[in-house]
Amino acid sequence: MEWRTEHIRLAKLIEAQYGRAAISPIKICALSFTDAVCLLAMFNLYGSDSLGRLGPLIEVMGKLTPTQELDELVVRHLQVRRLIGVHVDSSPEAFRESHNGRLVAIEPMVIWRPLFAENPTDIADFLDQLRDQLVSDEWPNHWKKEALSLCHKVALHECLYMLSALASERKLKVALGEKTRSNLMLILRSSSVGQCACIIGSCVKGASDYMVKEGVSSWQAANSISNNLIKRYQWLIDRDFEPYTWRRGAWNPESELSRVLFSVVMKAGHDWFAIPVSEIFSSREFGLIRA
Repeated sequence: MEWRTEHIRLAKLIEAQYGRAAISPIKICALSFTDAVCLLAMFNLYGSDSLGRLGPLIEVMGKLTPTQELDELVVRHLQVRRLIGVHVDSSPEAFRESHNGRLVAIEPMVIWRPLFAENPTDIADFLDQLRDQLVSDEWPNHWKKEALSLCHKVALHECLYMLSALASERKLKVALGEKTRSNLMLILRSSSVGQCACIIGSCVKGASDYMVKEGVSSWQAANSISNNLIKRYQWLIDRDFEPYTWRRGAWNPESELSRVLFSVVMKAGHDWFAIPVSEIFSSREFGLIRA
């Protein structure tokens, strides 16, 4: 009985705090490029048949983005932009109560709802128009300026995921700080994600061998990876060698955001993993020139 009373109390708090979020129709041209791509990926993966509910994220198979970090950034971005909001049908267990009595959503556990339309037909029409706009050659000018930046960001997180996964496999915990990210971005300026993956794999193996043969700590071995990424890349460049291109393995399934952005919107197809971002963006054969 006490549990039921608490459940009812929390349900009322959810209704009071989140039930008044107004529906605000929005024109596609008012969306940023990030808004558009992330919204489409979110609905593709988490949308229900009625399109009025998204998630809970934790209960849906598949990856929204390459990393949990980017998952959180995408969901919060769409919240801040008032494109999605918390659905009042979310379980009370998906919230924690703060010291001031307000509820804080545990984002992967709540159900989300669109805030740009309410009627299922209106939601479906909006998403169809959004998809058509994204794959067309007629983009709003502000999308053109933003697209390359988002491509680089998603490619970086593809590499961060692979670095973390490969290092963990060898019992190494690598720091994914600014230095590592900067080094990976430098490599991605001229290399594909698949080529960068090959360099990552080589450096992780080298760090593991360093730990075993030299008897250094796992911490010291892991810390060597960031510098060795650039050293390995530079070694290949100096000898005019092109890095070998890894293919995506079963251990690294493609995220919906990566698929929508590179395969669909940038029209690079399933082979985008093997094409440098700069080529995807500018090539007439694989991408779109939007000057």
